[in-house]
Amino acid sequence: MRRKLWYQILALGLVVGLSFISPIKGVWQNIIAGSAHYIGQKSQGVVEWIGIFNRIEELDKENIALKKQVNELQAQLAADAEIKQENDNLRSQIGLVNSQDAQTIISARVIGRTPKTYIQTLILDQGFKDGVKTGYTVVSDGFLVGQITEVTTTTSQVELITSGRLMVPVVLQNSRASAVLSSTLEGIIIDEIPTDTEVQVGELILTQALENIILPDIPVATVREVIKRKGDIFQQVVADSPIAFNQLEMVMIMGNND
Repeated sequence: MRRKLWYQILALGLVVGLSFISPIKGVWQNIIAGSAHYIGQKSQGVVEWIGIFNRIEELDKENIALKKQVNELQAQLAADAEIKQENDNLRSQIGLVNSQDAQTIISARVIGRTPKTYIQTLILDQGFKDGVKTGYTVVSDGFLVGQITEVTTTTSQVELITSGRLMVPVVLQNSRASAVLSSTLEGIIIDEIPTDTEVQVGELILTQALENIILPDIPVATVREVIKRKGDIFQQVVADSPIAFNQLEMVMIMGNND
């Protein structure tokens, strides 16, 4: 056993001694240097890959942040466009109603409709606290929409001229004949026009003052058809409004303080 141990010590000493001999020393140095270079290259490659993965993770986070900013900007642009549209509508409405005899003018947004195909009423986001009163006139683009019939603290209800339940005194602009506006499934009907009145297709129909129910001189519709029946003392007119009642978003509420 001791002899084997001595042999191992001798062999180890021989290897160490030979390593200091110039030719063999060079071989050892090359082996060691090559190993170190290889290990260094591998280590550098690993470091580079780790750097790439870190950069990819950073880019992914930046991409998520940029997408969030883009979505926020798009939402803001949409909101700005909606505000601009509402402002344009309000400017148009105000320009059209300035000539009317109204002491109160309130802009309102449509927030509800009668849940029927044949729309009869609208719900607005302005109520008693905003100055709205029962009987006030509602217009859009200068034309009559209807009349306020119910008011709560924060909302109000509009009975449309197309509902069939609203009777409005009107006057034909050219012939100056007084009549009454009602509505049927056929459209807006103007009744009680004397048969001797010359009514022209396309003639404008305006509201007429009557006990301050509806403000006067507001355009309502234009004559589409004149109906005369033999033996009747009154003729009838079918009229068209330019208002798309089922697409209304903003309206103006007008009234006086009486």
